[in-house]
Amino acid sequence: MTGSGQRPLLFLDVDGPLIPFGAAPQQYPTYQASPEPQGTGSNPLLARINPKHGPRLAALPCDLVWATTWMADANECIAPRIGLPKLKVVIWPEPSDTDKQDERNRLHWKTRALVDWAAGRSFAWVDDEITNTDRTWVSAHHRGHALLHRVDPRQGLTDCDYAALNEWLQRIIGAPPSLSSPSILYFALEGSRDGRPHFTAPRPLPGETRTPPPWTQPEAQRDPSSYSEDMGMLTVQIDTETEEALAELTSDGRSLADVVRDAIRQAAWRRQEQQARRDAERLAGDPADRAETQAIMHDMDDLRAW
Repeated sequence: MTGSGQRPLLFLDVDGPLIPFGAAPQQYPTYQASPEPQGTGSNPLLARINPKHGPRLAALPCDLVWATTWMADANECIAPRIGLPKLKVVIWPEPSDTDKQDERNRLHWKTRALVDWAAGRSFAWVDDEITNTDRTWVSAHHRGHALLHRVDPRQGLTDCDYAALNEWLQRIIGAPPSLSSPSILYFALEGSRDGRPHFTAPRPLPGETRTPPPWTQPEAQRDPSSYSEDMGMLTVQIDTETEEALAELTSDGRSLADVVRDAIRQAAWRRQEQQARRDAERLAGDPADRAETQAIMHDMDDLRAW
């Protein structure tokens, strides 16, 4: 529950969360606004904004605030397009020497300003450039609850993002989460090693007050400094059956991270085994391959005889 009785804030970026980018242009559907807001004709990327974002954002139990370089233009060009009223806008401070230090420390240029704007009020921040450096800094400098939720800019806000935001916001205001909202697990995704993704243990985001299930407690208590600022966040939806399975798999003392890694490896092994079986069946039914095999066996018999 928020201490002041106020609803949490939700600081919303535009480019990335609402306007996806970074994938092939043909991947993105376009939407025609009716009527077209004034002053938007010069930016064709606005057509990528799904108008369904408006009702979904308005349904979240929070006060929406634009936190974007669009600034006041977001109320002129974005809000009418998705059916939102005019929202408050974060006015970014003038550049200062602190910005240079933050850049060296890899702290996002928005982070200090958003914490100042919130002034202790609980908030969620939705952006495509958030890192664990920002999460750690907010956890140390913001006295309220905070959820720094990174969105994949290639996809924009998805069902999974809305589920994660709704669950956190409902918890903060003290209301029970919607029955339609599945449980959420957060996994840190630490780039890749040898071309393969490397997963670390799940944990609540810094500043979040959720009580994780018993089988997640060891990971929940880990020091945030053990996580790289290069990590992204992978949000996984789980149902009751999956929670029960995880509880069973961790009942012998194994960590949740080990269970998840083993499950991924075993799934990969099963897939490789199935592929090998299909390849063997295909080769067994190929006359040319059978003839080649017989020739090799004949040569081996000659070598053994020699």
